[in-house]
Amino acid sequence: LTRDRLNRFLSPMVRDRIIDGQLDVVPGGARTECTVYNSDIRGFTRMSEHTPPEELVEMLNSYFEGMVQVIFEFEGTLDKYMGDGIMALWGAPVPHPDDAERAVECAYRQTEVLGAFNRERMARDKSPLGVGVGIDTGHVVAGSIGTNETLSYTVIGDVANVSARLCSKALAGQIVLSETTRNMLGSRFEVEELPPTHIRGREEAVRMFNVIRSQPLSQVPPTSAAGPSDEATDEDGPTRAAPPPAD
Repeated sequence: LTRDRLNRFLSPMVRDRIIDGQLDVVPGGARTECTVYNSDIRGFTRMSEHTPPEELVEMLNSYFEGMVQVIFEFEGTLDKYMGDGIMALWGAPVPHPDDAERAVECAYRQTEVLGAFNRERMARDKSPLGVGVGIDTGHVVAGSIGTNETLSYTVIGDVANVSARLCSKALAGQIVLSETTRNMLGSRFEVEELPPTHIRGREEAVRMFNVIRSQPLSQVPPTSAAGPSDEATDEDGPTRAAPPPAD
């Protein structure tokens, strides 16, 4: 992978370790445990119908910049953008003993960044954004997939699917965790259990937990070694910092 490609999905610290030969991104992938994060903007489809494309692209670029910066602060890997959605992961190519906590703390920190982003938008008479997040943890195959010209780093496995399904269930402002992820968290996080829900691909109802609060960290951990989405509903929930106006 070239430096330019590494810049697209890795934090500068992790990228430099790969370039220096301290880490190896294995083509074809390897089985590993990862925490997978998905987020998307609630009401984006409706917003896009009433917003000039140029303004929409400018807004998305600014939003992505703020969100991805936080992902990199917690040494997450940016998997891909999917329209207004973001997929990221912790555990590959660099594993940490606290990957689940890093992912959840990242999502919680993003709500603060989103609050500042929304205050700036409202100062310009623009509607605030509401974002839902879903997080799951488990085994995946992670690695570089594609051709030499279009090689990208990603994960394959049920965890990625469950994370996306949980994201689709999250109301704006919610960080919805699977039971597996919740059980891996320390006592810093306060969560509430949500009603079990059926998600596609699972016969039994899945337990879900919403993050209520996180005790502040003195610093980012050091390096080691939606409501339903637009397609499901048009109802937008509030963000933590700035509730969107009612329709």
